[in-house]
Amino acid sequence: MLNDEIWVTRATDRLMGFDVSKPIKFDQYLNTVHHDDQEVIRETIFLAMQEKEDLQLAFRIVNQDDQVRWLSASGKVDYGPNGQPRIIRGVSQDITEVKAAETKLQERSDELAHISRISSLGQLSSALAHEINQPLGAI
Repeated sequence: MLNDEIWVTRATDRLMGFDVSKPIKFDQYLNTVHHDDQEVIRETIFLAMQEKEDLQLAFRIVNQDDQVRWLSASGKVDYGPNGQPRIIRGVSQDITEVKAAETKLQERSDELAHISRISSLGQLSSALAHEINQPLGAI
């Protein structure tokens, strides 16, 4: 059965503000996760253990400077001889810059769609004005 200890690298210790000299508990780790993402992490881990599937998720953390960072995590549950979860092994990566680029790209895409709609509206207005002026000119 899984215990409640988590081991992280020194880089993660620095990012999340843990004390490397003390064991890290799951709830302590979860407290660094953005409030809106905590339940997703719990559900993903629970499902991975129940369905014997790999973990794959992206979530936000709030570090000791109240800075929000995005992490991507993937892992695998190892099972003991009795079929019970024994350990979860995984890796995480800071993807904050990737998420910022995705956000900027989405904003640019939204701007382009807006400009395209405005341009189409202008063309439609011009065509309507021409069609309305034709009969008026003939009269």
